[in-house]
Amino acid sequence: MIAEKIRAAISACQIEHPGSEYGCVTASFGAVSREPKVGDDLTTVIKAADEAL
Repeated sequence: MIAEKIRAAISACQIEHPGSEYGCVTASFGAVSREPKVGDDLTTVIKAADEAL
C-alpha cells in the first residue's frame, strides 16, 4: 500500500521531535473508498476517512 510505504519512509528518517511521545516525527494516513451518495460533500468524505484510521 502506498500510504504504508510513505509512513515507513518517514519513520526511517528518524527526524527528531522532542514534543512527541515517540521522540521523532511519525505519520498516519486514512483513506476511504465509497460509492457516491446524494448529498455527499468533502466534509462527509473526510469524516469517513478519519473514522477509518
